[in-house]
Amino acid sequence: MSHEDWYFIGFLLTVIAACVLWGLAYFVFRNNRKDYLHRMLAFTMIFMGMWFLSGFAEKILPTPNNVFTLWTFRWAYASGVMTAVFFLLFSIGLYLDHAPPKPVHWSILMVGSCVALLSLTPMVFKSARYFEGILESKTAFLFPVAAAVIVLSSVVSIYLITKKWSRSTGIDRARTSVVLYGIVIFVPVLVLSAFVLPAVLGNDISTNYVFLAGLIPVGFTTYSVVRLRLLDTRIILRKTSVFVIGTLLLSLPIVLLAILFQAINLSATAQYASLLLVFMVIIYFAQDVWKHIHRLSSRLFFSELYDEPGLLEDVSSKLAAQTDPNAGLLAALAHVVTPLGLEEISIVIPPGVVNETCWDFDCRQESDGSISHHINDNCHFMPWLDNIATTVVTEELLRWPKNDGEHKMGSDLESTGCSACLPMKVSQERIGYLLVGQKVAKKALSSTDISFLEKAAELFGLYIDNYALSTKLAFQLDELQKVYSDLHKAYDFKSEIIQVASHEFRTPITVIDGFMQTLMANWDEFTDEEKVEYMASVTNASKRLMNLTDKFLNISKLEGGDISFVKVPTKLSSIVRDLCSSLRDEDMQRLIIEGNPELYVVCDPNHLQVMLKNLVENAFRFSPADAPVILRVWRDSTTNYIQVQDFGKGIPVEEREKVFEPFVRLESLSHHSKGMGLGLHIVRLLSSRLGIEVEIESGGKSGTTVTLSFALE
Repeated sequence: MSHEDWYFIGFLLTVIAACVLWGLAYFVFRNNRKDYLHRMLAFTMIFMGMWFLSGFAEKILPTPNNVFTLWTFRWAYASGVMTAVFFLLFSIGLYLDHAPPKPVHWSILMVGSCVALLSLTPMVFKSARYFEGILESKTAFLFPVAAAVIVLSSVVSIYLITKKWSRSTGIDRARTSVVLYGIVIFVPVLVLSAFVLPAVLGNDISTNYVFLAGLIPVGFTTYSVVRLRLLDTRIILRKTSVFVIGTLLLSLPIVLLAILFQAINLSATAQYASLLLVFMVIIYFAQDVWKHIHRLSSRLFFSELYDEPGLLEDVSSKLAAQTDPNAGLLAALAHVVTPLGLEEISIVIPPGVVNETCWDFDCRQESDGSISHHINDNCHFMPWLDNIATTVVTEELLRWPKNDGEHKMGSDLESTGCSACLPMKVSQERIGYLLVGQKVAKKALSSTDISFLEKAAELFGLYIDNYALSTKLAFQLDELQKVYSDLHKAYDFKSEIIQVASHEFRTPITVIDGFMQTLMANWDEFTDEEKVEYMASVTNASKRLMNLTDKFLNISKLEGGDISFVKVPTKLSSIVRDLCSSLRDEDMQRLIIEGNPELYVVCDPNHLQVMLKNLVENAFRFSPADAPVILRVWRDSTTNYIQVQDFGKGIPVEEREKVFEPFVRLESLSHHSKGMGLGLHIVRLLSSRLGIEVEIESGGKSGTTVTLSFALE
């Protein structure tokens, strides 16, 4: 084979390597696009793939072109600088276990971007050409800067990854080792081929072969992805297949239509109309087509895969659907066994979590595909489980143990038939262990399996923690329930009294105190009429205090059962007359009596009058000063009715039951004139003792009607 053939083969290899890198970059980015490490590694692979494309590129031409050769040099150094910079950012994030501070990130990125852009100018490379088979290049004054960025970034990256490797354990250590081996082998080859040999030999031909050496880190990274579960590419491949097949199918009608337009002669208007019609049809059927493609793809590509979010939602639903916690755990475990292809999965709850015994919930997939399960509420707890603080995988402990303790733990897990063990934690407290059996056909757990099991362990942990807490608190709750109820009523009653009474009692006390001090200080200066007027105000304030005090006493006696009730035939007109005599003159002018107040009813007249007085006073209080209040009295064949109607703002639907509670008022305390919110509460207490039904009707802003109804006797 000629030199040109070998160069062409080298070019093909670098193109293949670039495509592999771009594919890996896509997988890495799609796996977790929000994670800093995934993003930086994806950008590293993208720019490294671009760097690969400059290898042997100028040699595929029959006669090397000097301009093309120069730009392959510039392109190689520009993409090489960006590759080194993004790999440095990735190494920093890997070492810190989180993204570096933004000033550090953007400073490194800005410096690298500037050097990469300068690499495309004559300030780094003046010229590059082939002369008698020798590749010559002339560098400019900024070439050492570009070379220093590449070399320094690579050296710092190796140092950081080495530090990360030294403190890693298990499979993380194995993955870091594989990536580190590839880089350690590649970087010396890069420095030797790109910088040392050209300077010694005076021929830059060795720079072509450094691109083949780039296959070394690509191969090691690929091994880490496939063999060491760095990523689960199956899900990404399935989703990619759905996208590609769907795009092809949906674009096929447009392609066929375009071919048809070439075969027949149609006007531009007809072509546009046809394309618009086909496009509308595609949009209409796109959702159904996409759904069918997704189903087909799940059967053709990695049919053993499952939808992780959907399966987690199903597990959560299974736990929540069962009233019996034991049945909920078994149902959720049984729902996990088949999708993950497990032979067995179980939950072990150590003593002291639910009770003083060890619990074991086990689900097993039988050879015929059926699921068997059982509960052992008094099993033997394996003490070595206490040494498991994080997720452990048996294969990893046996193949990459950090010390003898990890190897011993792996042996213990293997002896029980477990492929993994995940502690279930709540607030860093371990409350159980999820033991994962072997997979069917002895397949290894994938990174998707481990990710799902960790999330499922969190759900199980929360569920068991709630179950344990509810079990421990159930007995105490029963004992405290009655005491709490009594204390709650007493506390609410006390708080409401303090809040309302402090406002309500202060007004009449202030009136009495003010007028009495005024009279005492200036008695001789007032006329007899003024003295009588002031004393009347003091008397009214005193009556208001007495009225408030009576309400408190009545509520206390009613709730304590200290009031006796005597039902006698009574003429309603006498009750209404006594009610009217207690009203103010201005209120009497607003009161309208309708119906037949001459009716006789069997009731306790004193307490019925108290009920009516509270209702009428409320009606006056919440009505405009010029609006009437209507008192209606009537009966039908079975029932007596007494109704009080006002024309105020009305009571919202959600407040109609609350107004019967003590100290409840619809206006705020700062806008309150008088009244402690006890009137309707007294009405409710008396109605329950007298056998009277109370009903409130309110039409929003059209007023409120309160109806008392009690049977004829």
